[in-house]
Amino acid sequence: MSEIFTLTNLWVMLILISPIGAFQNHRTGATLYYGLLIANKQDLEFSSRGLQDSLTDPKYNWLFFLIQGVRAILIVALFYYGGFTHGISSVIVVFLIAYTLTKKVFPPPSSRFWLRGILKSLVNREADYRRNNDHMRADALAEIRQRLVDLTQING
Repeated sequence: MSEIFTLTNLWVMLILISPIGAFQNHRTGATLYYGLLIANKQDLEFSSRGLQDSLTDPKYNWLFFLIQGVRAILIVALFYYGGFTHGISSVIVVFLIAYTLTKKVFPPPSSRFWLRGILKSLVNREADYRRNNDHMRADALAEIRQRLVDLTQING
C-alpha cells in the first residue's frame, strides 16, 4: 500500500487530475455566465446565481465533487509524505495548471462551445423528464432552453 503513496505517484496523479478539475471549474463559470444572462429580475431575487443551477446537469455533480475531493486528498498526502515543501508546491502547481488552462486553452465562459454543451444537456434532460412523465420539469427546462436560445441569437 505504501507504494501507492510514493511522492512520484502522488505527483503524477495530481498532475493528471488537475486539468479535469480545472475544466470542471471553468464549466461552472460558463453555466454561471449563461445562468445570469437568461435570468430575469424575479430569478435574481430568488438566487444571486440566476438560473445556473437549472443549467447545470445534476449527473455531473458527483464527478465534480469526486475530482475536487481527490485533488484535496492528493495535496494533503503530499503534505504528509513530502513535507511542507511538497505540499505548498502541489498547491502552486494546481493553481498554475488551472490558470494556464483557463487563460490559454479553454474558451471563455461566453463562448459558443459552452453554450452548445449547455443546450445539449437541457435537451437531453427535457427528453428524459418527458419520457418519465415529469411534464412540469420538462416544461420548465423547455422554457429555460428557449430563453437561452432567444437571448443568445439576439446577442450574437
